[in-house]
Amino acid sequence: MLPNAEIQKILAEIDEKKKRADELALEFRRLYQESQEAYAEGDGELAKELSEEGHEAQDECEALNEEVADLYRELRDLKRQTARISVLPQTALQGMPVSFQKAVTDTLNTLPARHVSAKLIERVSYSDRYIVGSSGNPIQANTNFNKVTGKATIVINRQTPTGFKSLGNVEIATAHEVGHVVYREILTDRQKANWNSNFNHPKGPEESFAESYRYYYLNREKLAKDFPLAKIFFDQLNLE
Repeated sequence: MLPNAEIQKILAEIDEKKKRADELALEFRRLYQESQEAYAEGDGELAKELSEEGHEAQDECEALNEEVADLYRELRDLKRQTARISVLPQTALQGMPVSFQKAVTDTLNTLPARHVSAKLIERVSYSDRYIVGSSGNPIQANTNFNKVTGKATIVINRQTPTGFKSLGNVEIATAHEVGHVVYREILTDRQKANWNSNFNHPKGPEESFAESYRYYYLNREKLAKDFPLAKIFFDQLNLE
């Protein structure tokens, strides 16, 4: 079901339950009043019967109010999800196994919305290519920046000559490429200079940032254990 249709369904359910809860509230108050009147008139048996009916109506009313509260929480989460979807980049992952497509989109949803905004990343796509780098290892993803718009396109490549074998590697590659976008488009010149002077990589400081970025958001404990200074640096960046 589309998010807007789901929102309307939840709103209708909330209205229905609230209406019934209001009816029950009136009913249990009436029953309690009549119970008091019966007791005052000396009819203890009727007073007890009316009181028990009132308790049943009140319990049902309170249960409905709890259900309404749960529905409001569900509605809030769905609205947040809908708002987030509207700012995510387009994805064109046809050709990838469905589970690997989901790994890409789940990773994007794990990362801060600001980092994966459509304002920064135009598209995340699948190339159906197997590319081997100079080191002899496959290039599982790469990022291209549009010279006119400045927006990034993240391209996911095949992990093996015949396809894919590791969901974890797809998640890592996706987060790593977003790290390149964050380095180029979000870090200030001063933040870049501080990073470049303290952390490096044979392929340059941007590569070390992208690797640290994917650890920070996918396996923060490992980053803290293996590269504690990088973890502290990311904490202080306050990128979110």
